Parts: sequence; C-alpha cells; structure tokens
Amino acid sequence: NLEEVRRTLTRSTEERQGRRLDRAPYEGPRVAYLVRGARAVLSFHVVLRDGRQGDWFTQISYAVPPGWKHRVELGPMAPDDLADSPLPGLVRFRTEDADFDRRTRVLASDEGVARAVLDPPTRAALNDLRELLANGHLHFSASGARILLRKRGVIRHLPDLSLFPRLCDMVYDRVLRAWERENGIEILEETVEPADEQRCQVCY
Repeated sequence: NLEEVRRTLTRSTEERQGRRLDRAPYEGPRVAYLVRGARAVLSFHVVLRDGRQGDWFTQISYAVPPGWKHRVELGPMAPDDLADSPLPGLVRFRTEDADFDRRTRVLASDEGVARAVLDPPTRAALNDLRELLANGHLHFSASGARILLRKRGVIRHLPDLSLFPRLCDMVYDRVLRAWERENGIEILEETVEPADEQRCQVCY
C-alpha cells in the first residue's frame, strides 16, 4: 500500500527535517535528509526475479566521503558460507564477538578499517537493525562507489520507520569517524565536568 507508506514517510520526513522526493505513482517514495552535512536518501527498492516483481527492501544510501577507498560488505551468515572470501581483494573478517560473528558474514579490504567501523556500539546498532520486521536480514555495503544499508521488507509503520534511519545513521557516523581519523581530522569528544567541578563561566 504505497499511499500508507507515503503518509508514514511524511511524518518521518518532518522528524528528520528532510524532504520528500516523489516519483512516478507506481514507484516507492523517497526521503532525502542530511547526516553531519552529508546527503542520505531513505527509499524502497524492489529486486525483480525472472522479469516479475520480487522482493521489496527498505534502504538508506549515503554520500561517500571524498577519497574513501575501502570496502566493507556485511550480510547474513549462510550455512554453506566458505571460510575464505569469494570476492577478490576482500578477506573474511571476524570481530571476536562470538554471537555477532556466528550470525554475520563480513568481508573487508582492510581489517583495521573494518575493526574501527564495527566497534561494539555499531555492532549493537546492526543487531537491532537485523531484528526489525523479525526477519533476521540486513545488508551493509561501504565502498568507493556507495554506502548503503538495506533491509528486506517494507518498514511502513512508526516507530520502526523512525528507528531504522536512526540506527543506520549511527553506522554511517562510524564510517565517517574512520575516514576522519585516516585523514588526520581531529575528533573532539564532548566532555562534561562533574557537577561539583563545574564553575560559573561569568564569575570564574
């Protein structure tokens, strides 16, 4: 029901201070918004099978940071997955988080970058994304051509449609932080002084 999805997306657009990108009546709507100054597009994507309508996905694509040359591919672990990467230039990466590694296949061109991106908070966000719609599916792709998170199924109801971009944005933020460190961009962590050490900035 595209009209139902459009109504929900209108509310999601307002939450993220974005704008609707309406397409042809028979196509899914899209929403564009900014994450740390970079463009993100929330949309619905259909994969055709044998020329017929196939599976629908909810996805967000993000702007690729200038000069990003790494590749990380993440998806569900299949019972017949090979121990080695089937893709040239990529290696199988394990986070040493046993539960995450048991359920997730990660391929990476640089293990250090994969480790920086897939830290514990990011793995928690990815696990939460996997549980949306209770189907256990999530695909994450970060390369020089695209940065994309894709979830099987149409997330059409709030609050899930609000939670989906919020979790995806957390993953993208970690990619940006890895890019910033690689390019020598200083990251200042916000610190809050304990209450007994805070001073009035007018009197002090």
